[in-house]
Amino acid sequence: MRQKNKRWGRGAAAFLLCVLLIACSFLVPAVAADNGFSISVGSIENGGLVRVHIFADESRRFGGFSLKLRYTDTLLRFQSAQGFAHNGVVTAGLEKEGVVSVAFATASDTGYTGGDPACEIVFQIADGAVGTAELSLLVAEAIDTANAPLTGLGADPVTLEVTPLSLEITAPPLRKFYFCGEPLDLSGLAVTATFPGGVQAVLTEYAVRGFQSAVPGETVVTVRSGKNEAAFSVLIVLKGDVDANELVNTEDRALILQQAADRAALSEEQQFRMDLNGDGVVDGFDVLYENRYIQENA
Repeated sequence: MRQKNKRWGRGAAAFLLCVLLIACSFLVPAVAADNGFSISVGSIENGGLVRVHIFADESRRFGGFSLKLRYTDTLLRFQSAQGFAHNGVVTAGLEKEGVVSVAFATASDTGYTGGDPACEIVFQIADGAVGTAELSLLVAEAIDTANAPLTGLGADPVTLEVTPLSLEITAPPLRKFYFCGEPLDLSGLAVTATFPGGVQAVLTEYAVRGFQSAVPGETVVTVRSGKNEAAFSVLIVLKGDVDANELVNTEDRALILQQAADRAALSEEQQFRMDLNGDGVVDGFDVLYENRYIQENA
């Protein structure tokens, strides 16, 4: 008997849940395909400018509206805004960082029927910005020409991809040579991105890959931002391998002794290979280091 009551209780609960879901479905208003407004984002111009136009639907007659355009202020910088008069007055301007306010009002019976942009808002790409900027419109208030409130209005959010067209290594890292096992040092590296419209900016964020210092030889390091890459190379050196034959032996020590005695001019790479204690001078102290490396590689 208890089992039967238990089954009946479960069935009743499921039935009540279905009734509740059906009832709720009638309470949720349908989303209109016609949002009343739209946002149009232009291409990136010279100087990194982006023009955004806000349109009101041509099929509606507005006596007035008040909007707020929200934007990603880490990627975009507000520059200016202007409204276009269509049987009325449009004002637009920065409310606070990340929000631009737009207001339209008319005393005309014809109102504003849309078609042309209601206003233009100009942004500038932030220096070194890379990513996706989102622009969304919030309709704070809208009325028709008979001063009746309009509801359910809005605009679909739009996105702007802020990505460079190309990357360039405009200043290589200070370090060109590494001993095996040393980590990568990017001090001095400058990566410049070129954006649509010709604007250039030095990037502060990018991905780095390809560096390995486990074995001697040249290694290519790739810098990537978005779909674009640039590269530079560094040389990995086996410590104590003065003559660059990937062996550490008495011949390497003889070259250090000769340099310590003759003080001949060295290339940048030769200086790095022989100055084993890193004091900027090739002398007897480097010979002591070389003896240790010969023993370690014997």
